[in-house]
Amino acid sequence: MRCAQFSRLLVAALAMLAANASAETRTAPRAIDTSPLPSECKVFLEVPPDSTSELLPWAQRLSLAACREGAIEVGPVTDPDKLRDTVAALDRAIEPATAIYRDAIANGPAQIRMLAGYGLGMAYVNVAVRARSAIPGGIFNSGDAAAIDRFDTLHRTLEPLLVRDRDRAIAALSNTVALADADPADASANGVMTWVVASARAELALLQTNP
Repeated sequence: MRCAQFSRLLVAALAMLAANASAETRTAPRAIDTSPLPSECKVFLEVPPDSTSELLPWAQRLSLAACREGAIEVGPVTDPDKLRDTVAALDRAIEPATAIYRDAIANGPAQIRMLAGYGLGMAYVNVAVRARSAIPGGIFNSGDAAAIDRFDTLHRTLEPLLVRDRDRAIAALSNTVALADADPADASANGVMTWVVASARAELALLQTNP
C-alpha cells in the first residue's frame, strides 16, 4: 500500500471510531510537538468542546500522527553513498508521529493501543517504501547495461540499511497482534478494529516471509 493511501485509510478509520465509540481513558495524552506541521494536519489538533467520547482525544492524536507521517516526501537518489543519509532523514522525519504512537501504546485504552501499534509498525514499513521509491525506476528501464548495474547497486546498498526499520515494524505489529489475541472483544468491537487487526496480521506475515 502506498504511504499516502495508508494514511488516508487510517485517518478515516480513526474518524469513524471516534464518532461512534466511548471507552475508558487510562491516561490523558501527552503534549506533542506541533511545529512544523503540514497545514492539512492542523484539523486534528482540536477536540470539539461538546464531545463526550473519551476516545476522541486519542483518535485525533493518532489521526494527526498518520497525517503527518503521510506528508513525508523524499527526492530521487542516484548515488549509493547518499542512501544512508536518506534513510536517516526518513527516520528523523517520522519521529513526531512515532512519539504519538508510542504514547498511545503506553497510555491509551485497548482499542487505541492496537490502532497505535498498527500505525507505528506501518510508519517503519513506509520508511522502506519511501526509500525504495527514491531510486528512480527509469534507471533500470533505460535498457542500458551500465544503468541497470547502477540500479542493482543502489538496491543492494539500500536493503541492509532498512533492516532496523523492518525489525521495528515487526516488533510493533507483533505487539498489535498480541494485544488483539489477548483482548478479542476489543479487537473485533467494530469494523475499524476488525480491519486494523486483519491488516496488522497480513503485514506482519508479509514482513516475516520476505526478509
